[in-house]
Amino acid sequence: MLVKVINKLLFYLYMLLMLVTFNEGILQQKWAYFSDEVLLCISTLILFHNFFKLRRTVFGRPLVNLILIYFIVQLVNFVFSPYDLKFVFTFGQALINLKALLVPLAILLLYDQVKPTRRFVRNYLILLIVLFSIGLLLNIILQSEWNSMLGWKTEYRYGFLRMAGWFGGTHYLGYFLTLVSLVVWMGIVLKRKGRLTKRFYLSYSVFQFVLSFPLTIRKGLLSIVSLMYHNFSTGSKTKIIRLGIVSLFVVFGVYLFLGESSYFSDTKLDILRMTNNDDDNYYIRGLMIYNGTSLAVSHFPFGTGAATFGTVLSKYNTLEVYQKVSIPSFWYEGEELSGVYDSGFFSLLAENGFVGIVVMILVMIYFSKYLAARVNANGKGILDVLAITMVLWSVTEPVIQNGIFTVIYTTLIVYVVSKYKVSQSMGDV
Repeated sequence: MLVKVINKLLFYLYMLLMLVTFNEGILQQKWAYFSDEVLLCISTLILFHNFFKLRRTVFGRPLVNLILIYFIVQLVNFVFSPYDLKFVFTFGQALINLKALLVPLAILLLYDQVKPTRRFVRNYLILLIVLFSIGLLLNIILQSEWNSMLGWKTEYRYGFLRMAGWFGGTHYLGYFLTLVSLVVWMGIVLKRKGRLTKRFYLSYSVFQFVLSFPLTIRKGLLSIVSLMYHNFSTGSKTKIIRLGIVSLFVVFGVYLFLGESSYFSDTKLDILRMTNNDDDNYYIRGLMIYNGTSLAVSHFPFGTGAATFGTVLSKYNTLEVYQKVSIPSFWYEGEELSGVYDSGFFSLLAENGFVGIVVMILVMIYFSKYLAARVNANGKGILDVLAITMVLWSVTEPVIQNGIFTVIYTTLIVYVVSKYKVSQSMGDV
């Protein structure tokens, strides 16, 4: 009885902490910015406590084993790294690098014990949608004044303001709008038609293209690639090839017609800047991609170690790696790191090496298999599209380490599991 009460309290504490993280941009309080790290710490303890329970499940066993191998690789990187690393920051960053996987994994363990109603989970998602809509509406009305209130810079793209929304950051608008629209829209079509129709693929693609300009969020366009994969995995190859060709022409045409006149020349210039480490080079994403790859090669088969290159705790662990590859000092010598997060996958590649990145990919694959075992075919399709979108975003952004993304992703996972669940829990066979 006591265990049930504790699990119930933990589950609702989770939901509260996720709500705090979701609102950190509005709250603008230091304690709120640490709520996702508290979530991660609690998740680690829950997973440690349920270690043997997870290993008794079909897909839980390889998933847990791979997570253990991941931390062994982190330990090897730490011991043999040529840099002066601190264990606390190295281990902390290793946990943060799996935040978007460990948090939903832990909350699902609590979900199995508490068994909240579908209505509760649905209403929780509706609450987040309402808060998001309020922030977006206020930003549209107040324009740059709202950005200033939330401490977000005033910038324009295609002549439109890059809005802060509810979160205090334009990129978060893209995360939320894309993932929620995918889950809700796919759910409606699957319920009515039993499958995703051509009309859905076309209308969703148009939806993303239209919104990418006034909201200045282009990352949603990558979700079209995720849907193409879903179509490929459930339909004929002829259909996906035809859809892919049409989509590419649409993308090219939209950017030619509506894009900035300097779009292609700027892209060419950015590519040329990628290997230029001069202090006047502001194209930090190119620098991080190029140097992240070169570090992985030079430290083959392992990496530089967690919290050394392009991750949040590298500021406190060591700056040696930035100096080694001559990243301009103004990107990392201020009070906070700036710009170096714009590399996602390539930062993880540098820190983990080729061995570590392969293990991380396997962790993601078996995490997806673990989730798929809990839901029916419709639920699996939705979760697959979410996971592929996350992976695509991870190429240039540290989404799996991000608190707000983790909250959005976790909420949607719980929602999909509650709506499309199968009779057996935790993937038992």
